[in-house]
Amino acid sequence: MLVGCEDATKISNYERFKRLPGLETALRMQALFGVAVAELFPGLAQEAQFDVRRRLKQLAARLSNASKSAEKIKTIFTLPGCLYEKNGKQ
Repeated sequence: MLVGCEDATKISNYERFKRLPGLETALRMQALFGVAVAELFPGLAQEAQFDVRRRLKQLAARLSNASKSAEKIKTIFTLPGCLYEKNGKQ
């Protein structure tokens, strides 16, 4: 009841890791127990951290490739005899 759950079964499922609470409930647990959400759910926190790092690496690779592609396109437009004007139009 202190974390906003009227049903004891939900709390039991949280305790046995059969169900994860929503964000609001997790924040209430944090306030009640004085422990950070990441410490209450360390496996989930570690999984989220791993996922963010993986996505960050993917984004960095895409940005790096996009930057290289942009440089290649710029080089093509500056070649002598290029059929394109500087603004990229024919």
